[in-house]
Amino acid sequence: IDFSGDRLQVLDSNSYAQPNTYLAVAQSDATSGNDYMTDGDGTGGRQLMVHTSNKKSMWAATFASSSESSDTDQHIWFAVFDGSNSVLGIDGGTNVLTSSPGTQSQSGFTVGARKSGSNYWDGRIQEIIYYTGDHEGTRTGMEFDINRYYSVH
Repeated sequence: IDFSGDRLQVLDSNSYAQPNTYLAVAQSDATSGNDYMTDGDGTGGRQLMVHTSNKKSMWAATFASSSESSDTDQHIWFAVFDGSNSVLGIDGGTNVLTSSPGTQSQSGFTVGARKSGSNYWDGRIQEIIYYTGDHEGTRTGMEFDINRYYSVH
């Protein structure tokens, strides 16, 4: 889906405590600003994968920046929200987080913007997979399959 000022949103009154795992294939047309790839619905918790301060970042009560700069290339994002044990890997690489995103749970799901409809992701999101639980143990196989299909790296 090519996002440019729109979003997909699912409301869910359930709240899913950490750890939670996300796998996404996305390409951004912008490298600055706060562009939200994912968010919650705000009713019981929010977890974000986002470009902020020109970095690929995560949020679950506080922004956790990374050493990975925002760019306009297609990437595979692998994120585990698990407090101080959180992980953000890009294109099969090691954890690039430089801080913890916090411990907030996830409820609902918004793709392509902030839950309120602002901070749109400007670019394409080809796939998002969401799991409750920590699926870092199967990361290599998941990323291999995703990369084989999309030829990201």
